[in-house]
Amino acid sequence: MIRFLLFCLMLSLPAFAEVTLEEPMPDPAREAEAQALFREIRCVVCQSESIAESSSPFAADLRADIRRRLAGGEAPDAILPALAEHYGAAIKLNPDMNAANLGLWLIPLVVFLGGGWLFLRQFRSR
Repeated sequence: MIRFLLFCLMLSLPAFAEVTLEEPMPDPAREAEAQALFREIRCVVCQSESIAESSSPFAADLRADIRRRLAGGEAPDAILPALAEHYGAAIKLNPDMNAANLGLWLIPLVVFLGGGWLFLRQFRSR
């Protein structure tokens, strides 16, 4: 009986497996552009990986969408801003420096300089 249950379980495993077949673009130059874009876009599911490295279904869908856009003639320079507009600036692995996130870029510098100033002040007083 246990063998029969294990056999049934083994037969049902392919139903639970999620397989995403991704075919590269036929044009090697376009595929290279797609791969470059994949390395610039953050997977919103994984948060710390690009969609080139991620195996999540979201990343696979986004890779397929980018390949479809490139095959349709959309310029690679237009795809990343369109994705940032749709998903937000967090989709970019290398965010732009602008007024909204200027503090995030400057706070480490201010803390480093402030710590150095405090260290020198303590060192000179002794």
